[in-house]
Amino acid sequence: MSTWPALLFPPHPVGDSATDSPSVSVELSELLRREADHRIGNSLQMISSLLNMQQKQAVDAQARDALARTSKRLRLIAQLHRRLSIGDGTGIVALEEYLTGLRDEIFAAVVDHHRHALLVNVDPLWVPARIASATGMIVNEFIFNSLKHAYPGQQDGGVIEIACGKGEDGALYLTVSDDGVGLPEAAQPEAATGLGMKLIHGLVAQLAGTFNIRRGGPGACYEIMLPLPA
Repeated sequence: MSTWPALLFPPHPVGDSATDSPSVSVELSELLRREADHRIGNSLQMISSLLNMQQKQAVDAQARDALARTSKRLRLIAQLHRRLSIGDGTGIVALEEYLTGLRDEIFAAVVDHHRHALLVNVDPLWVPARIASATGMIVNEFIFNSLKHAYPGQQDGGVIEIACGKGEDGALYLTVSDDGVGLPEAAQPEAATGLGMKLIHGLVAQLAGTFNIRRGGPGACYEIMLPLPA
């Protein structure tokens, strides 16, 4: 069993008012949290790098593609974790700032990002970190899905929009849309077999939310509802 917390914070005499105070306990907890966050982030980046190396060595094209997608997802999770761990330790995240920063990081990873416009229209909201993290992962999957499928052979790119706000019922409503070729009429969220859509379904179900496809407009439009704590 690792002893690094004990080495960082040696035992002190019981009853020592200076070190038994609540403020010191909070400081120690925060230091431990930041150390754990740092190690988790580094581990995720290392795993992503290993997958990237394996992808370059893979002979089968399908295996290379699967490894590349998994590596990108892990890099994003590491970036999400880093952004969330920068906070003040309250576990509450400014969603507008968070998603705008995520947008910039996603586009920085896309070679031909200059062909597309990615708009972020998010109400000023503060949400729990677990909801911000899930929202970021959902947005990432939708954006990469649009970049991959919405504009086949289109040289001038298109517009992808993220809209997010709080409804009258107190829930968080997220919409991700594009102006591409759209979805097949028969497409249903629950019938999707791709890993990205399965990930979205899992995250939405975990948070007791809903996932729908809006019909009748140009391109694809996905709607997510996530309950927020009162």
